[in-house]
Amino acid sequence: MRNTRNASASHEWIKQNDDTNKYAKKELRQMSFLARSRTRFAVFLSTGVLLLIFLVSSSSSQGDTIFSVTSGQRGRGLRNILNYGSKPTAVETVEDSILQDQEIKHSIPQSQTKQEQKVCYSFPDGAAKSKKIEALSTSNDDIKITAIILTYKKHEALARLLPSLLFQELSNFEVIIVDNGCLPETKQVIEDAFAAHDSCSEKQIPHNYLQLCDNPGYAAGNNAGAKLASATSKYILFLNDDIVLSKPEFVQRMIQLAENKKSAAAVGCKLVNAEGNELIEAGSVVFKDGSAAGYGRGRKDANAPEFSYPKPVDYVSGACLLIEKQVFMGYRSGDDFGFDGKTFPNYYEDTDLQMHIQHDLKREIWLQPNSVARHDEHGSFGSE
Repeated sequence: MRNTRNASASHEWIKQNDDTNKYAKKELRQMSFLARSRTRFAVFLSTGVLLLIFLVSSSSSQGDTIFSVTSGQRGRGLRNILNYGSKPTAVETVEDSILQDQEIKHSIPQSQTKQEQKVCYSFPDGAAKSKKIEALSTSNDDIKITAIILTYKKHEALARLLPSLLFQELSNFEVIIVDNGCLPETKQVIEDAFAAHDSCSEKQIPHNYLQLCDNPGYAAGNNAGAKLASATSKYILFLNDDIVLSKPEFVQRMIQLAENKKSAAAVGCKLVNAEGNELIEAGSVVFKDGSAAGYGRGRKDANAPEFSYPKPVDYVSGACLLIEKQVFMGYRSGDDFGFDGKTFPNYYEDTDLQMHIQHDLKREIWLQPNSVARHDEHGSFGSE
């Protein structure tokens, strides 16, 4: 009997523990299921967040959403992707939306695409100025820069210079062309250049054409042109007709240097030969004995470090000289102002002016090496 009772008690204990084990196993299964569900939900939520970040970044970088064209469809498509309980429509799936976006882009009229890509002018360094579909600003800002080009029977050279000036990234400048030779071809080149520019821009550049057919020379010609400068002009940019500006930001960089360096009354550029493979000058030096030379002249490494940082120099070439108008007008020679053509009828009138700036006004001449011009040296003499 004792053994029977023990066996019965043992059987009851085993039965109770077996029930407990079943309950524990059930609890473990439920906990495991909840853990797996939480894990799946966390993975799904993380995936959804990453997808949302990707879609938002793609939309902002491409300037448009990939879901659909209309704003109403954009919201529905995004909610459908994040809501796992509903299936996106065929139009609103990512793949179909990308294809739809591509179809829209390909549906742009070919004439409009060609208009966007039309190149109006290519600078020597390869930069291209293209025609824009949108209208350019036509506000009448006060003229800040007056570019004066002196030309003498060099209409071929002038035809190369003018586009490189007219397509500069400037909005408040004017152009004055002083013609000391008065060839019919020169006038035609000027008309063609401005017409070509105006066909690519809705903002016309103010300009004057001054004919001095008796060829009074460099100083008198430029001085006459300066008298036509707008009253609001702050700077005068003197340019020979035998140079070409290499980049669309050429003038802008010179102006920025002049504005940043308050000691600078004039700024010059780096000059290379017509082929662009040899340095003519990165500023010029006046030696103790009075002789002068272009710094780096003849060097093939025009981009070497010593030629490539802005710095004060003794003087720069008058082939490209930016100067404050007030300073230029304030230098008088007899009854005239500006370049002293009486004392220096052929050369050094530009150097003389810069010596005045440094020694009389105690200001500086600066080189802007990031503005590079190709110069057909001595080409401004023209031909008879």
